[in-house]
Amino acid sequence: MKIGSTCREVYEEGAALLGALEDGRLDARLLLEHFCGISTQRLLADPDLPVDADGRDAFFSGVRRRAQREPLAYIIGEQSFMGLPFVVSPDVLIPEQDTENLVEEALRHLEDGSRILDLCTGSGCILLSLLRYSNGCTGVGTDLSPEALRIAQENARILGLDAQTIWLQGDLFSALENASGSPERLKKNRQGSGAVSAAADVDPADGNPPDRYPADGNLVDHNPADRDQVDEKQVYGNPTEGNSADRNPEPAEYGKVLS
Repeated sequence: MKIGSTCREVYEEGAALLGALEDGRLDARLLLEHFCGISTQRLLADPDLPVDADGRDAFFSGVRRRAQREPLAYIIGEQSFMGLPFVVSPDVLIPEQDTENLVEEALRHLEDGSRILDLCTGSGCILLSLLRYSNGCTGVGTDLSPEALRIAQENARILGLDAQTIWLQGDLFSALENASGSPERLKKNRQGSGAVSAAADVDPADGNPPDRYPADGNLVDHNPADRDQVDEKQVYGNPTEGNSADRNPEPAEYGKVLS
């Protein structure tokens, strides 16, 4: 196939390569905008606009990845959630629209100045959305994966929320219980906070952790078009290493403060 040089030709050829995907043409438009800086409006208004070689090569590289069922958000490196841009990578799950319902419900009950605990934070999308749409709140995000926490930290910096967050590496509440070198505001003890009060001064706690592996080992409840390229540990956790509530990790392994 001859690779075209105008944006219309490049787009049509990319869309053809993604023809097996239900939203292949939409994906091609989004990839064209990301890699070539050509929006859908520009594509329609100026279809003969030339595409330089670098942009064209990057676009078709992205198309080939998408044709292999790699999630679009991982190719672009970003996903919108609650109207905010979040950096994502294969180290974290992609924020999904139905999780916005959790955030919206939490916001209904969140008081100004609250201290929020977000377990299995991943990209940090839940905690950071709560902080962005509230007043004077601070938050602690925990995750077993240091790679995920680096993504969450980056998102906090991008959204201007770095000073309002603390990130702890560990398994669920163990990250708090075993925290060492924590800032003083993390170490405060507040009567009536239950298990959390031993290590953190928080009000609401939220979390959207990955499930454990299903008994039959089959991936379920995930977009079939993207299933082949999603790390199972991100969907279900790891049966020996993932977040869980029924194991007692060694304190030396967890409770690391990232700041």
